[in-house]
Amino acid sequence: LHQNADVDVGQLGNAMAGVEETASQSAASGLEWAAQYLKCSSKTKRYCDGDAYKFDSHCWVDHGGNAPPTPQLDQIPVLPTAVGWRMHQIKGYTLSYNILAALDDAIDLWAEKTIFEGHPLADENWHMGDYITNVQDKVKALTESNAPHCFQLEEQMKLPKRLCKNRMKGRTEHTPRANPIQTS
Repeated sequence: LHQNADVDVGQLGNAMAGVEETASQSAASGLEWAAQYLKCSSKTKRYCDGDAYKFDSHCWVDHGGNAPPTPQLDQIPVLPTAVGWRMHQIKGYTLSYNILAALDDAIDLWAEKTIFEGHPLADENWHMGDYITNVQDKVKALTESNAPHCFQLEEQMKLPKRLCKNRMKGRTEHTPRANPIQTS
């Protein structure tokens, strides 16, 4: 996709590079709190998979005399496939870092352009319409011969081939819009 359609492609990974491994239960106390029981070998995996380290969940935090009318569970039931809040947290940190790094690069570029070329910032450094149209046109023109990996997703991940040829639009309730009531 990058070579044939100018698509920026990336994957964040699992965010475990640089995280120290929990070698034993006693060695865990020597690690930074955030790294304790986060990365374990096959020998110590039982510690990392323990509910006490994977989940820190309560159905109700008592704030003194303000009890809920419905009886609360002692612990929130968890599916065996759940990864726990700590994995979500480290992936969130990784995603946040990448977004902040991209924003830093954009601000550096904009600062450089306005310092040497003056204000206002030129359209090609601000608007993405031409870039997006270029990518969309090239994606529509993809074939199985010039982008075989994309078309193999149907076999590997049960994803339809149309993902390789059709443009997609995504929108959430958090998508910034000038007039959200009129554009929803």
